[in-house]
This record gives sequence, structure tokens and C-alpha cells, in this order.
Amino acid sequence: MNIVLIPHNWTRHVAVAFFTGAVPLLIWWVMIHWVVLLGPILYQQGLLYIPQAEGTILFSLMACGIAATHIVAEDGLRRRALLWKILLPFLAGFFALLFTALLVLGTELGTSWLVGAMSAPYSEVYWDPHTVTLRHRLAEWLLTGIVVGLSTLVVRTLYRHTAPLLAMIPPDKMPEMVFKLIEAPPNPPRVTIWMVIDHVFAGPAAALVGASVWHLFAHIFIKDMFLATALGFSSFGATFGLLAWGVPSELYAGWIRILSAHRFGHRIPIDTPDGGPVERVLGHYPRGLDLWVGAEHGVAELHASFVVDQTGGYAVRGLSQQPMSLKRSLESIDLAYEPASPVPLETDLRMEDRVVIGPKNNHTLVEFILLPKEER
Repeated sequence: MNIVLIPHNWTRHVAVAFFTGAVPLLIWWVMIHWVVLLGPILYQQGLLYIPQAEGTILFSLMACGIAATHIVAEDGLRRRALLWKILLPFLAGFFALLFTALLVLGTELGTSWLVGAMSAPYSEVYWDPHTVTLRHRLAEWLLTGIVVGLSTLVVRTLYRHTAPLLAMIPPDKMPEMVFKLIEAPPNPPRVTIWMVIDHVFAGPAAALVGASVWHLFAHIFIKDMFLATALGFSSFGATFGLLAWGVPSELYAGWIRILSAHRFGHRIPIDTPDGGPVERVLGHYPRGLDLWVGAEHGVAELHASFVVDQTGGYAVRGLSQQPMSLKRSLESIDLAYEPASPVPLETDLRMEDRVVIGPKNNHTLVEFILLPKEER
């Protein structure tokens, strides 16, 4: 995952979903080749797992892959140090693998005992490896989803409380190589109540989507158990990546870019490297401006300002009585300063909003864009 390759539009919401949805396909491909190519050899040597264990192995490996990949995506986007890129996915995958195996196996044993106590002949039917209908396996899907959601949540919580402790260690107290391996930001992303809710509900919801896809393609449409398994778990991973965590706006910074021919492509950042509220002023006053444009292009001495607040929200203000308007799809906002108003007019900024500054026949066109902070 590379933040430079993900634009700040609708694609950033599905980028992680495609990433986590691809890993179950790889795991499925490896398992198919393991059984088909090495199965006969391992079976003759008594090393092949028993058919009854295939469900537990499959669910455990899929949970491990989805949880670890989901953390890998965040590590890559946030450019974390090497230690965290290795440790966090390992912990997420280990927790998911261990608890999925325990819960799925425990569910199968408990259900088999209960069914056997109620109807002895049906117990053999339940343990038959060919009993792969959604009626018998829905609990296993749901348990896998719950474990995946909680595993990723636990790992993110551990990082939130561990990283600040390591960030407090002065760099001169350890070798430079070690510091680069464990370097962590002093204020890592907070674990909010909404993040907890997302992870708790995203896992079971994704599992239900995967189970539905698996059932449809295994018993209704193409009726191919192999392809149904691939599509089901891929849908599981993609849905979890879509619901649990997406590329946040905090990885992007706002820029002002001139689109008019006289200074086409000239741009300046709104944010500062240290963050915090900032205001950038555009005009033709000779000194102290962040972005200077000549008066011959319809710009007043102090014509507009672009601001970012403490929460990372962007806005534009009209500082002159000269014409100024914001244009976006199906919307136009007049921002020219009204003398009767005690404050300038202000509106929020969104990706690719365009601000028209100056009269109609002699204006300057400015665009607001969000770019990855690494492009600074």
C-alpha cells in the first residue's frame, strides 16, 4: 500500500478492501495446490490432515491472512518503522489464527456432542466432511468474523498505548539503527468509540457477506465448491477492509493551485509541517502574502484566504468586495465581502473545488486539492 498512489476521492475508501480481498485468493490457491499436488504424497506417508480438520484449518488461515493484511495496509500507508511493520501484522495474524482455530474446533466438537446426544445417527452426518451447507457452517463463519474484528482492534489498541512509551526514549540513548527500527510517532491514532464499534460489527457483517456469497455459488449458481470458497472468503476480506478501516483524510494535506494561464500550476500548501490552524492569504499586496497574483489579473490587495482549523477542516474566506465565487458540481457560492457584515463570508472546501477570483472577463482561477503529505 502506497499513499502516493491513492488519490483523495472515492477510490481511497475501497483501496484497503481490494488489498484485503486479494489475500484470501492467494491462501485459497496455496491450499488447492497443497491438497492436489502434495496430497497424494503426504497421504501415503500419513502426514496429510484428516478431512474433518479441513474446515478448521481453512477458517484459521483465512482469518490469519485477513487480519494480518489489514494491519499491513495501515502500516504501509502510515510509513511505520520496520519493527512495527513486522510485529503488528504478526500479532494480528497470530491472535486470529489461534482463537479462530479454538472457537471453530470447539464449536464443531460441542455441536457434534449435542447432536449426538439428541440423535446418535445424525452425529455421523454432522462430522461428514461433505456436510458443507450454510445451515451447518454459519456459526463458524460468524466466529471467524468476530475474531478477525477483535484481533485487529486489539493490535491497534496495543500500538496506541505502546508507541508513545517508545517515543519518549531520547534518540541519543540508543544506537541509531535501533532507533530507526522502533521509531514511533509521539501521538499515534487514537482508538475511539466509533473505531471499536466499527471493528466489533465489521467482522460479523463481513463474515455474513462471505457466507452468503459462498452459499450462492456453491449451491445455487455455478455449484462449484472450489470457486465458491475462493469467492466467499475474498468477499469476506474485501467487506472487512471496506467496513473496518479506510484511508483517513489525515494522511493528506491541502494545497492551493492556480489554473489560470499566467501562473498555471503554481501551488502552495495550506498546512504547515507541524500541523495546527493556519491561514494563507491571496492578493496583490506587495509584502507579507502567501500567494501573490498581479492586480492586472483581477485580484485585489487582500482578496481571499484559505484556512485549516484544529480538526483538519478546510475553508475559504472572501476578503474583498471584488467578485469572488466558489464553484463545484451543481453548486455555486458567492463569497464577495459584504460591507454590512461584521465578518467575511466563509464556506468549506472540498477536493477539486474551484474559486473564481475577479471579474468575469479578467479573473484568476484557483483550485483546492488534497495531496498526500509525503509530496511536500
